[in-house]
Amino acid sequence: MSLLIVGDIHLGRSLSIGKPAGEGRLNSRVQDQLDLLKWIDKLAYERDVDHIVITGDVYHETRPHPELIKHFMSWCKGAHSEIHVIAGNHDIIRSGSYVSSALDIIPALDIEGVHVYKNPALVEMGELNVALLPFRDRRMYDVEDGSDALDKLRAEIDEYIQDTGDILIGHFALEGSLGIGDEISDTLNEIFLTPEWCKPWKKVWMGHIHHPQELYQTQDLYMAHTGSLDRSDFHKVEIDHEKRVVLVNDDGTFENITTPTRNMRDVEIEVPSDKQTTDYVINELCVYGKKKPLAEAILRLHVSMASSAEDLDRAKLQSYIYNKLEVHHVCGLTESRAVSEIEFDPEKMFDNQINPHEAVDKWLATRDEFDDDQQADRVAALCKGVIQEVEG
Repeated sequence: MSLLIVGDIHLGRSLSIGKPAGEGRLNSRVQDQLDLLKWIDKLAYERDVDHIVITGDVYHETRPHPELIKHFMSWCKGAHSEIHVIAGNHDIIRSGSYVSSALDIIPALDIEGVHVYKNPALVEMGELNVALLPFRDRRMYDVEDGSDALDKLRAEIDEYIQDTGDILIGHFALEGSLGIGDEISDTLNEIFLTPEWCKPWKKVWMGHIHHPQELYQTQDLYMAHTGSLDRSDFHKVEIDHEKRVVLVNDDGTFENITTPTRNMRDVEIEVPSDKQTTDYVINELCVYGKKKPLAEAILRLHVSMASSAEDLDRAKLQSYIYNKLEVHHVCGLTESRAVSEIEFDPEKMFDNQINPHEAVDKWLATRDEFDDDQQADRVAALCKGVIQEVEG
C-alpha cells in the first residue's frame, strides 16, 4: 500500500499567460493542469497507489467556472485510487461561522471513493493513520494571538479525532516557509504551524505554500511543504525549481517524484546600438535555447534597444520562435527604447517656491570649487545663518 500526496492544483489559475480558449477548446493553462491530473492518475495506477491526498485549493477561485467543476468531477470519477480532498483557503466561502465550498458537490452527489474534508479527520490508509487538516485562520477562531490560535486548532483536532496518528497532511503554512508571494492574502490572520506544535506526528506535509521545501528534519519529526502541482507565474522560484508529488510507503518511507510541468522562460535582451535588431534578438534566443530549453515552454520576452535602432520585425521573430525554437506560447513580447541623454542645467532647479534652507543644500551640491566637505559645510552654515536673520 502507498499514498500519494498532491499539492495545490489551482484549476483556472494563470489564464493570462496561456493560449486563449477557442471554440471547443480550453485555455492552455487549464489544459496543462488537467494533463497533470491525468499524469497523477497514471502514476498512481503504475505505482499501485491506494490513496491520493490533495492538500487543498483544487480551484483557484472560490466560485469556480462550471467547466472546471465538470472536468475535476470527471477526473475524480475515473481515478484508479481513493481520493481525499482537504479544503484549502481558495476552496471555501465564509459567511460568519458557516463555510461553504464548490467541493460540497462531491458529498452531495455521494461520489464513490472521493472524500472532502472541511473538518479535521483521521483516516486509516493501510498501516498508516493519517490526520487531515483543512485550512483555518485566526478569524475562524476569533483570536488575535498566534499561540491562542494554535491552542484552538489543537482543541478542534481533539474534538474530531481521538488519536494524532503517524502523518499529518493539511493546508497550513509552516513556520519559516518561503512562498512565491501570493499564497497568504492576510498575514496578520494566518496561522503558522511550529515544530513544537507538530511534535505528536512523525511526518508533516502541508500544501498552501507553492514552493516545495523541507522546513524541519530530526530523527523524530519531518516537516515539509509539497508545493503546488504546477508552475503558475514568472516568479524566479517558480521558474528555477521543479515541482513534485510525494509517494509515501506503508512503512512511512517516502519518495519525492518530479512532475512533468511546462517550463516558463523570462528572457530580456538588450540590443547593442551597432547591431541589426531582429537578427540580434534571434541569435540571442538561439544561444539561450542551448542553455535552457525553449521547446514547448511559455516565453515572456522583453527587448530593449537604442533610440535610433531599427524597429523589431515581429512577424519574422515570432515565426522563428514558433517554427524553429518550437515554443509553446509567447505570453508577452515587449519593446523599449533608450531615451536620448538630456542636458541638465542645475540652476533651473531653483524657483521662488523652494525652501531657502533646502535651496542652499541643492546649490552646494552643484558646486565643485570647495577644497573639502568642511569648507562646504562652513559656507552652508554661513548662508543659513543669514537666512535666519532675514526671516527673524
